[in-house]
Amino acid sequence: MYNNPGMEYNLSYLTFLADPIAYQAQADDLCVRIPTEVSSAEALMTFLRESLDLPAYVGTSWYALRDALGSWYNSVVTPRCVVLIHTDLPFFQSGKWWWLDVQGYLMALIESITFLERKNAVEADPQAHRELVVLFPEQAKEGILAVFTRPPDWEWTVGFVGYDAFNIYEIAPSLSLILRHLTNLNGLTADMCILSRQDVGSITVQYARSFNAYCIKYQDTERDMPLIACSSDTLSFPPMVSLSAASQVLAAFFDNAQRSDSLNWFVLSDDVEVKLKEILRRSYYLSDEEELLELSMEDAMHTTIGEGVKVAASQSDDAFSLPYWKSILEQPEATLALRLAAICIVGRSGCQESTTLLHPFLQSTVKQERWVCARFFGLWGDEEALPILLSMLIDELPTDERSLQIDQDGYWYDAWRPYAPRLLRKWLSPAVCDQLRQALDVWKEAEPLLDPEYEVWRSTVREIARTLQSC
Repeated sequence: MYNNPGMEYNLSYLTFLADPIAYQAQADDLCVRIPTEVSSAEALMTFLRESLDLPAYVGTSWYALRDALGSWYNSVVTPRCVVLIHTDLPFFQSGKWWWLDVQGYLMALIESITFLERKNAVEADPQAHRELVVLFPEQAKEGILAVFTRPPDWEWTVGFVGYDAFNIYEIAPSLSLILRHLTNLNGLTADMCILSRQDVGSITVQYARSFNAYCIKYQDTERDMPLIACSSDTLSFPPMVSLSAASQVLAAFFDNAQRSDSLNWFVLSDDVEVKLKEILRRSYYLSDEEELLELSMEDAMHTTIGEGVKVAASQSDDAFSLPYWKSILEQPEATLALRLAAICIVGRSGCQESTTLLHPFLQSTVKQERWVCARFFGLWGDEEALPILLSMLIDELPTDERSLQIDQDGYWYDAWRPYAPRLLRKWLSPAVCDQLRQALDVWKEAEPLLDPEYEVWRSTVREIARTLQSC
C-alpha cells in the first residue's frame, strides 16, 4: 500500500492534458490507448501485456509490471518512447479494494518513468535512450490525488501463526466482527488475529491452547522491538491474559488507535521472544509425541485446515466451531477441501468421539481422506492405519512428468508423505522393516526421474532411512 500524504509530489511524473487523445507523438513512438471498458486490474494487466508485448509473468503483480516497463529497452526491437493514453482513471471504484489497485498501477508507472530517467542520465548514446509517457485527462488529477492521500484503513487478519495461506481480511472491519473472531481462536481452526493500521502499528493476539489464555503483542510504527502485555506489575512468564482483557485491548486500539492502559506493557527482547514462541508452539499439541511428529512438517496440517476454513468462512458464521466440522464429516456432498479440513480439526480436537467419527474414513474411496485419517489413527497406535501408512511410502511418487503437470494434488501427497515413516516407528516388525527397505530402494531408483529442483526426494529418503535405523 502507498498511503503517503506526500505522494502527490510524484504526480509531476504523470502528464495531465485537457485532451490526451490530441497528444502529438513522434512518428516512431508506440502509442497505446487504455480502453475505457477496462474495469479490473486483471483486464488492464492482460491488455498491457498484449499491447506492449510484455513478458508472460506480467499479470501477477504491479511489481512485475513495473519491472517489465523499466526493462523493455533491453528488447532487440523496441520503440524510443511508449505513450500510455488514459481517458479516465482505470477501474475507478470497481471493487472493494479499488484504491489499492489504482495506487499499485500508478506507482508502477511512476517508478518505471523514474528508472528510465536515471538510466538515460548515465547512457552516453542518445540512440539508446528510452522514455515512458503516461497521459491522463486534467479532470482525473483530483481523483488520483485523493487515492494517494487516502487515510489508512484498518486491516484485520485471522489465521495461524507463521502461516498466511488463509486469512479473513477486511479493509474496514467492525468492532463486533473483531471481537467475534477473537472468541473463535481455539488452536484448531485459528490461533492468531492481527489488527493493524499503517499509521499506528498493530496488535497481535495469539491463543495458547494449553493455557486457555491469550498472548498480546503491540508493534508501533517507530519502535523496533514489540511490547508484550501482562496483567501484573512485573513481567510474568509466559505473559498470558484473559479473553476479557484481550477484548478490551482490541477495542481500545480500534476505537482510539492507542494501546490500552488497562494492562502493563514490557519490551519483548529477541531472546525472550524466541523462548515465548517455543512455549506457544508447544501449547497447541495434546502430547509430546504429537509435537515430535509435527516437527519440521512445514505446515501440512495447517495448510489443509486453512484451505477448508477459508472456504467455510465464506459460507457460514460457524466455520471456526468444532460442531460445524463434526457436521461436515456427515456430509458426503461437501467438497474435498472441507472434508479433509474436518478430519484434521476433529482429529486434533481431542474430543471423545473423534475415533468414532473418523473411523469410516480409513476405508474411504478417496485416497487423500485415507492418508489424513491414517495420520491420526497411526498417532493413536491403531493398527488399522498400518496398511495405509505403508502404501504412503511409495504411492504417488513425484516423477518429472507429474511435476511438469504442476499437479497440486501431487504437492499435497508429498507434503503429507513424511507422516508415514515417522508413524511406522510404532510397528517395526520384520515385515514392516522389509517394506521400508523396499520403499527406500524404489525412491533411489526413481531419482533420475525426479525434478532435481524438488527437495522432496532428499527429505523422503532421509525420513525412511532414519526409521530404518531402528529396525
